[in-house]
Amino acid sequence: MEKVLFVDDQPQVLQSLRLLFHDYDVITAENGADALLMLKENPDTAVIVSDQRMPRMQGIELLREVKHLYPQIIRILLTGYADIDAVISSVNQGEVFRFISKPWDSQKLRDTIALAIRIFHRQQFADTTFIERRKQPREKLGVLVIDDNLNHLSAMRSLLMSDYDVYTADSFDEARNIVNRHAIACTICDTHVRGECGVDFLIELKEKYPDICAIMHSEQKDADIAIRLVNEVRVYRYLIKPFRKSEFLATVKGAQQQYFLWRQKPVLNDKIFQPTPNTFSESPTVAIKSNTDEFVKILEKGYRAFEQVLDRFPIPAGVLKVGGTFQKVNNALCNLLGYSSDELMNLCLPDIIQHQDINARLTKILDKLARTQSPVSWEMIYTTKHKQVKMAKVYGSLTQKDDEIFLYGFFTEID
Repeated sequence: MEKVLFVDDQPQVLQSLRLLFHDYDVITAENGADALLMLKENPDTAVIVSDQRMPRMQGIELLREVKHLYPQIIRILLTGYADIDAVISSVNQGEVFRFISKPWDSQKLRDTIALAIRIFHRQQFADTTFIERRKQPREKLGVLVIDDNLNHLSAMRSLLMSDYDVYTADSFDEARNIVNRHAIACTICDTHVRGECGVDFLIELKEKYPDICAIMHSEQKDADIAIRLVNEVRVYRYLIKPFRKSEFLATVKGAQQQYFLWRQKPVLNDKIFQPTPNTFSESPTVAIKSNTDEFVKILEKGYRAFEQVLDRFPIPAGVLKVGGTFQKVNNALCNLLGYSSDELMNLCLPDIIQHQDINARLTKILDKLARTQSPVSWEMIYTTKHKQVKMAKVYGSLTQKDDEIFLYGFFTEID
């Protein structure tokens, strides 16, 4: 059971959180000093949720210390008011995974904690994986600067052009055309361009291109914007003008590293995996959903129907002997995993699924399949033959033949 630490100086708030998260291993503290002691005793804590307004040590100060001591713990801030400098600082130091406003919506808070735990487990796994370091120099990355002040566009372009392929736009329509035509690693966007909201544009951009690392700049501090940038965009930095040349260049370089990290470790990018209506986990694109609906219907018709169309499936599919090896696979599955069909026949599911507790997880999945007696879906972290770490959404169903249980299913890769 995952551990979650709640920190608030009001005992009644902590009690309500204990009740709300009765199905978690909840630990509590009434101040920052006690919270640090609790973490020393419970270093395996997955998530810390702290109130901002507390005596002696405010929430952001606590989360900053937690990031330094326990960087793997996912940090969430509960706030009933906006300390603008502290909020912006926490954005730029990467100290907060989410801001939650008080009074909170119980379901949204539970969803946020669930997402944080998923990111925690992916992060733990990804930290043990290999990151490719190219020996040859990389090509220049694309950087898009969006601002309706032509002087600002010119100045930023001149600063970046020696190290990056720089594109500029003075409207969001022009920016959309650029990102659709060119490979962009980083966007640098003003909060308002020609009267349109930069945050709304970045939300739209990240839904389509989640790997793009976003930097926002503004002439005025705005805590509401900063909170939206963290919760809805996962912005890399929020810069306030005027900023120093060295700060600006260091920020863009850091964004480049974040881009490479997300490209090589997509499991860390919660804009890809967060369970909102804008991601595949809840609402696939039209093309994928069409296939998914069709194949779920095939599973519902029966396993014979599944086997009859297995070889013609355009997405990866196969039949697995539960607790054993693959029995049947199609070419799409071989192509995705990088194994030949003969090689796959000698593999067990745990050989490709990388999970800290594969047996417990598989038991839960099989139990749900047995209880529902209909196709169910789940997410799966797996590795290819060449040790690439990827993510897929799996649809599966169970059948029993000759006293043996088989898992029939297919899955779509989440890039």
